[in-house]
Amino acid sequence: MNIIKKKLLILASILFLLLSSFYIANAAEAYFDISFDRSVNIVPPEGMTRISDIGDSVILNKKGRLWLTGNETVDGFVEVVCQNLSTEPVNVQLTSMEKPWVTITEPAQCNDWQKNLLICPVGKMTKGFFCKITERITDNVAEGSKKQKSASVNVRSINVQEISARSKEGRQYLQDRIEYYGAGIDLCNTMHERKGDIIISWIIYDGGAVDKVTINSQTAPEDNEIANCIAEQIPFWKFPEWQKDSQVAYQF
Repeated sequence: MNIIKKKLLILASILFLLLSSFYIANAAEAYFDISFDRSVNIVPPEGMTRISDIGDSVILNKKGRLWLTGNETVDGFVEVVCQNLSTEPVNVQLTSMEKPWVTITEPAQCNDWQKNLLICPVGKMTKGFFCKITERITDNVAEGSKKQKSASVNVRSINVQEISARSKEGRQYLQDRIEYYGAGIDLCNTMHERKGDIIISWIIYDGGAVDKVTINSQTAPEDNEIANCIAEQIPFWKFPEWQKDSQVAYQF
C-alpha cells in the first residue's frame, strides 16, 4: 500500500470515529423522563423511574395519562403527553431518538402520527388514545436568566382571590407555573371540544401543595368533559415557592 492510500485510509478512519462519537454523544444526550408527578395509572419498566433506552416501554392502564419530558433541542425541551380514554391497556415504547420518539406497540394499528398529534382507536372507541407533542422554547429575560414557555399552549387568564402579598411577582409566578403544566391542558383542548370559558378553583397551600379543586358554576355544562380533563390534572401540580394559603380561580 503506497503512502497516499495509507493516508487516505487513516483519514477515513478518523472521520468515521468522529462521526460515530458525534452520534453516540447525541444519542446519549437524548432522553425521556417519565414525570411521575403528572402521570396517572401507568406501569413503568420494573425498577425504573425513567425510560431512556431504545426498547423501554410503559403501559397506560384504564384512563391512564403518560407525561414524558425530553431534550430534543438545545433551545428548550419537548413534552409528550398521552391519554388513554379507553378501559383497555395501551403499550408505549421508546423506539427512536428522533420525533415522534415513541411507538404504540399495542394496539398495533395506533401509529399514524399527523405532525405532532396521534389519535387512534382502542377497543370499541374510535378515538380511544391521544398523544400530543408540545415543544417548549427558551426565552432570554432580564439578568441573563432563562424562562421556558410553550410553543403552542394557550393558557388564557387568571383571577387570584388571595395571593401572597397580592404582588405582581406572585401573580407572575402563578402564571408561569400553570404554563409549566400547559402541555396537559393543551391535550385536553385536543381531546374535547370547547364551547366557552372554563373556570376552575383550587387552594394552594403554604409550601405549594394543591387541594380542593372545583369546577366553577360559571363553566357551561357542555364544557364538562374538558373541564374535568383539566381538573383531574390540577391535584398533581406543585407550586414549591408558594408561601401563603391561597384560593385561586383560573380561567382556561
